[in-house]
Amino acid sequence: MIDPRNTRAVWFWIAGVLAVLLAARSLRLDSHRTVIVAFFELPLPELCSFRRTLGIDCPGCGLTRSFILASRLRVVEAWQMNAAGSLLFASLMISIPFRFIQWILAKRGINVRSTLRLEAGWLVVLTCIMVVSWALRILT
Repeated sequence: MIDPRNTRAVWFWIAGVLAVLLAARSLRLDSHRTVIVAFFELPLPELCSFRRTLGIDCPGCGLTRSFILASRLRVVEAWQMNAAGSLLFASLMISIPFRFIQWILAKRGINVRSTLRLEAGWLVVLTCIMVVSWALRILT
């Protein structure tokens, strides 16, 4: 249960999600692989050591680009970039009003059940989707 007296965690969650969404909006794609920090016109460095070492994408490759595309409502392209990234983005978008409702209920003294197990399970599902789609890309 979420303690009605301690609702700061809900606001930290909302602030964190909004920061991630704002970061996605502050980046843009210059090419299929190059991510640019829009305000400074600086490219982000290639961070995937898996790709640098083995020369192939890792299961997480495309997550940032998927978030950037999803934040611009280019859903099909975001899905093609990384399906799990699109689902994670949608989950975060849904979590904002959900957490706000949790906060309202907790402030009114209504006990709110923790969704930690559900969220952890969803992350496992997203990880499986990421690995399976990666394997399918490698095999085809």
